[in-house]
Amino acid sequence: MKIHKVLLCLAAIIITALPLYSEVNHGDAAGAGKRMAVFLNTGAGIAYNVYLEDAQNELVDNFEYTTAFREVDDKSGGAWGYTSVGLEPRYTSGNIVYGVPLAYFNLSDSRRVLVNGASVIESEAILSIWSVSCTAFYKINRPDSNYLLLGGGAGIYFGTIKWELVGVSDSDTKWTIGWQTGIEYHWVWGNVDIYTGLTSRFAEIINFKVHSDEKSNMIAGLTGLHFNIGAGYSF
Repeated sequence: MKIHKVLLCLAAIIITALPLYSEVNHGDAAGAGKRMAVFLNTGAGIAYNVYLEDAQNELVDNFEYTTAFREVDDKSGGAWGYTSVGLEPRYTSGNIVYGVPLAYFNLSDSRRVLVNGASVIESEAILSIWSVSCTAFYKINRPDSNYLLLGGGAGIYFGTIKWELVGVSDSDTKWTIGWQTGIEYHWVWGNVDIYTGLTSRFAEIINFKVHSDEKSNMIAGLTGLHFNIGAGYSF
């Protein structure tokens, strides 16, 4: 299974990078329309982590069914939202923009709190993800030098989940291949480029194994929508 992931990821990277290689090696002599840029970005998103939340809910149900502990709803929360920061070099050739984004995603904690008198039980899952991707966008220019980007890409996502249950901590790290499509609008002032964008992403990391006596083969990730803003400088 792992070798299949590697081959799929290599294929996605090669397919995305081949046009860039062709442009760099066989582009026009004048190099018109070609430029490099580096962007910093940040954002927030919504992740469809229903499997992780189902595992937490099952744990709560077991405690409530077998003990006198009851969940405190206003102290519980799910891993539905996340924030991100990223760095992305980009290369523009004509109307095609290629990127290699590196990003870090920090998801909100999935937390359950149960009480029985003065006794408290907490179950908290903390998920963080790193990714490196290859993207390609089609550039739609506007008369005022601003422009719109439409495109997508694929990448590798490395996720670490840390689960604290009844004072015992366990963690696991896994990786997967994900893909995305997105739209961005850019405002340009000289060499400065500022944008806002919306990305639809599929990235599910499976087979997290934490507290194996309680739950194994956990699934969590970044599948959902991501809103981001960024600023870059073109060379």
